[in-house]
Amino acid sequence: LVSACPAFIRSGRLNKTLEITSLPLLSNADIFWNGLREFCRSAGVTILEINSYGSRVAEIPDLEFETTRTARAEYIINLQPEDLWKRTRKGHRYNINRGRKAGLTVQRTSDAAACVEHINMMGASMQRRKSRGESVLEDLPLEASRALLNHGAGEIYQAMREGEVMASALIVKAAEGAYYQSAGTC
Repeated sequence: LVSACPAFIRSGRLNKTLEITSLPLLSNADIFWNGLREFCRSAGVTILEINSYGSRVAEIPDLEFETTRTARAEYIINLQPEDLWKRTRKGHRYNINRGRKAGLTVQRTSDAAACVEHINMMGASMQRRKSRGESVLEDLPLEASRALLNHGAGEIYQAMREGEVMASALIVKAAEGAYYQSAGTC
């Protein structure tokens, strides 16, 4: 094994999509990219989506049959400053205080059973967006979310009020950082 990263495959009627969320550090980029091309050919992948969320180095070569490339920026927030509350923006402090006054607490869990509530919150958010005419994700990633939790790669943070989940966020974690993967609210 030279380089590896998690990837998700979704199959539809016409296409098979391979999504790489975060590229690994590549000690030999040619082996990785040639192996990825070969895998896509042999597995019948018709759409390859490569992202660099949380990647330390992300150099994606020009790929044959490439249709879209989007530049993006990533911001890193140090969560270990001397006084995190002082460094929190005024608007965020206001919202945190409003939540506290409303009786919200935060629950943090790696329990795969929390995935059902997480997916329910995502579904509620998707339904609101769909009612506004937006195009939304139809198949919510319950099994992928469970896999992340079961393998210690993710954690769910939920805003609770009187034992009821009001909002949920799945954070994917690694040794040197974390990524806000998905969320939803009721």
